Amino acid sequence: MKKLLIVILLVCLLSNLLLNPITAQDTEPPFSYVEKIIPQWWNKPVRIYAYAHDNESGVASVSLYYRYFNNSTWTNWKIYATDNDASNGWSWTFTFPDGIGFYEFYSIAVDNAGNVESPPPSADASAGYDIFSPSIVDIEANLVDLQTINISCCIVDDLSGVKTAKVKIDCPNGTTLNLTMKRTGCMFYLNRSYTTIGNYSFKIFAHDHAGNKARSDTYFFTISNLTHPYTQCILNPSSPNGKNGWYISNVEVTLKAYSPFGISYTKYRIDGGSWINYTEPFAITSDGEHLLEYYSVDNKGNVEDIKSTTIKIDKSPPSALIIQPEEGYLYIFNRKIFPTAYTIVIGGIIVKVIAYDAHSDMENVSFYVNGVLREVDGISPYEWFWKGEIGYRFLKAIAYNRAGLSTETQEIFLYIFSL
Repeated sequence: MKKLLIVILLVCLLSNLLLNPITAQDTEPPFSYVEKIIPQWWNKPVRIYAYAHDNESGVASVSLYYRYFNNSTWTNWKIYATDNDASNGWSWTFTFPDGIGFYEFYSIAVDNAGNVESPPPSADASAGYDIFSPSIVDIEANLVDLQTINISCCIVDDLSGVKTAKVKIDCPNGTTLNLTMKRTGCMFYLNRSYTTIGNYSFKIFAHDHAGNKARSDTYFFTISNLTHPYTQCILNPSSPNGKNGWYISNVEVTLKAYSPFGISYTKYRIDGGSWINYTEPFAITSDGEHLLEYYSVDNKGNVEDIKSTTIKIDKSPPSALIIQPEEGYLYIFNRKIFPTAYTIVIGGIIVKVIAYDAHSDMENVSFYVNGVLREVDGISPYEWFWKGEIGYRFLKAIAYNRAGLSTETQEIFLYIFSL
C-alpha cells in the first residue's frame, strides 16, 4: 500500500511538470558597447558596429546614441536609430546629422525578457566629420644658394588636421619629382638642390585626416647659369596683403646675390631713378605702382642681366561723400526743394555718392539703410534709386578701393515717404 501511494504521488508530480513546466526567470539586463571607429575622421557616412550579449533570453535590439560637440559644449545625448536584426551584426550607417565636427557614441541593448541596459558612465567610441579641404597659403620658393631652393607654405585644416603634404615638381629636362614635405607647426617645407639649369614648375598637394584633398596653383622657380651671378629679391610681406595684387603697407626689400666666385656688388633702382649700391634691406613706402630693378656683379666681372619686379602700394583709403540727398533739405520726387530742420524725402530719390581713389582705383560703392546693405554700384557715377519705404531711416555709403581699403560716409538721418 505504501509503495502504491509513492507511485501515485510521483505520477501526480510528473503530470504537473508536464502540464506546467518550470520557466527560468531573466532579470539581468544585457551588455553592449560601440566598437572603436577606425579611422577616426570621415568625410562621408560611416558604418558603426556594436557588440551585444545576454546570457539568458538573448538580445532583442540595440540602439545607438550620440552627442555632438558644437565648438564650445557637448549637446545632450540623442538616440540615432535602433537595430532589431542581428543577422549582419548590430550596426548602423551614421550620417553625422549635426554637420561637421566631433561626435561620441554609446549603445543601449534590450533583451527578449524586456530588460534594458543602463547608459554607460562615458562614451564607448568617437568619430569626426570634416568635408572641407585644407587651405594652402603663403607659398614661396626661395633660393638658399645657387642650386638649392626652399619651397615652403602654410597649410591649415581646422577640423581633422593636415595628414600629408607633397610637392610635384616638373623639371626642365622633362622629369617629374613627387616629394614629401617636412613639417614645423603649420609650416611645410622642402629644401633641395637642383643641377639642371632652367625653369621649374611645382604644385603642392595636401590631404587631411578625413581624406579631403587640396591642390595649389602652379608656381615657378629658376635655376640660372651657375657661372654667373644670380640675385634673389625677397619681399616682406612675401605676397600682397591687400586685394588685386596691391600691398596696403610698406614693403621691405631684401636682395640676396650668389655666385661661385663671390659677389662684388649689387645695385638697384626704383622707378627708373639713379642706381644705388645695395648694402642692407630697404623699404618702399610711397603709394603707387613702383618698378624695382636690380642686378649683381661677381668678383670675376660677370654681370647679371637686369631683373625687375613691380610693387603696387596703396595705404590710403578712398574718399567718399553723399551729395544727394543733402542733409537738411526737403526732396520731392528727386528734386531739391528748400532747406528744412532735418532731411525729408517724399517719393523716390537717386542717392548719389562722389568717390575717388588716387592709386588702386575704385572697386565699388555700397549703399546702406539702417545698417543693411541695399545696393552695390561698381561704375561711376555711383548712384542708387531709393523708393518704397516710409519712416525714419539712417542712410550711409561705404566706398571700397581695389586694394581692399574702405571709407564710410557720414550717416544721414532722414524721414522718407515713398510708396
